[in-house]
Amino acid sequence: ASLKKRGRLANNVLVILGTNGPIPAKPLREILDTIGPKRHIYWANINIRESWEKQTNQFLKKLAAGHKNITIVDWKTASTGKWSWFARDHEHPNTTGSRIYAKLVFEAIARQGAAKNKPKAKPAPPKPKPARIGMEAVLKSTFV
Repeated sequence: ASLKKRGRLANNVLVILGTNGPIPAKPLREILDTIGPKRHIYWANINIRESWEKQTNQFLKKLAAGHKNITIVDWKTASTGKWSWFARDHEHPNTTGSRIYAKLVFEAIARQGAAKNKPKAKPAPPKPKPARIGMEAVLKSTFV
């Protein structure tokens, strides 16, 4: 909220919540209200060995389906089975995992930007109309 008040909230916002516990409704609503519908939210799903993982990821999927300005960064799919990318707690990425995580975020933003900035198809040029020559033009023409 303080970034928005200072005019420093970017058009693209990355949200990473859910790793340390389920996402409570009140903070979620505050986040969505603060960011607003005109900014794009990139929300990373989670890959953890905790009971709330599946529930959280399903919730995020539904959230994104209901908000056209939310894109899920799919950390779960990218990191499944790649436990060497995690710190000892098996929840937070280590240096290698952090680099891959950052790349996933970059690629999600780049894809969204490319889709937004994709040039619209230009309409086909109009078919030329047959020339109409008036009698005056014919009389002034030179014929060989």
